[in-house]
Amino acid sequence: MSEYDILKKLQMSLLNPIPKQKPKSGRFWKSDRAQFRSLRKDKGNRRPFEHRMKLKEEKEKNREIASEMREQKNKRKEDIRRRMEENKKKKEENQLKSEIFQVVKNPNKIKRMKKRDLAKRDLLGKI
Repeated sequence: MSEYDILKKLQMSLLNPIPKQKPKSGRFWKSDRAQFRSLRKDKGNRRPFEHRMKLKEEKEKNREIASEMREQKNKRKEDIRRRMEENKKKKEENQLKSEIFQVVKNPNKIKRMKKRDLAKRDLLGKI
């Protein structure tokens, strides 16, 4: 063999380091589809250090702004929830205050009362 042949084989082995194997389908006569293997992803030129640091700072700033926005949103929701609970309590208190009730003097009437009326009577004791 001449030097040219040896260099040619060496070059081919370096260019195609993956040896051809038996295909999964078993169809050995099918040719290799090199379309995906031939694509090479280029990272491009490396950015300067200052530019990378600027990008990093921007990303950090954006992250902080996003977290602040999330916190504000959660705070608003919490305020609304708290106000709703307060309004509900006030409404219940006002309803209890505005109820008209009679004092039952005859204990036999209590026995004849329905459960609903008894529950109302027990609520009055909470005021």
